[in-house]
Amino acid sequence: MVTTTEDLLRLSIFSLTKTWDFNNESQISGISVWKTNQQVTARISYCISLTKNPYLEFHFSCNREPISYKMNLTTTTPFYGGKRWWFVCPVTEKRCAVLYFSDTYRKFVSRQAFDHLPYRSQNECIINRAIRKKHKLQDRYCKEGSYDTYFPKPKHMHKTTYFKLLDQLNHADSHVDFLMFKRFGANSF
Repeated sequence: MVTTTEDLLRLSIFSLTKTWDFNNESQISGISVWKTNQQVTARISYCISLTKNPYLEFHFSCNREPISYKMNLTTTTPFYGGKRWWFVCPVTEKRCAVLYFSDTYRKFVSRQAFDHLPYRSQNECIINRAIRKKHKLQDRYCKEGSYDTYFPKPKHMHKTTYFKLLDQLNHADSHVDFLMFKRFGANSF
């Protein structure tokens, strides 16, 4: 089976920066915890230095072997102002927002540092992609438990937006039907 990004430990700069207090602290520490089925599968402690050359220092163990290393951080200035923080991948030395743990490097590295690390959706067949898209639209716009292609217009929504979303949902539904018919034939319905 092909390893995908969903199979690895994932660390996002966006989730880390939510907890940072940039005004009062030059050094921040914390713990990131990963859970599967409500059980802790991994725990990592980190220390972030926001000095002139910012870095993130990791402390964790892998197969009972303690690992510590530093990773540089960098910033960019968006057009709307402020600062956007980025990791600097220790392998590719390029900035990235998300890191994945690699057993090969025994570090958190960018997706590009892996040799062809796909997203789970890249391994799906066309029917499963269409079904996932349909369910995503239904989860977003239909009432819980009701997977009708019709949903009442919310008070805050413009009519044109509502009809556009209905069209998208109807198109996704008919696309799934078409693909199922094409794959399995008329007897499958």
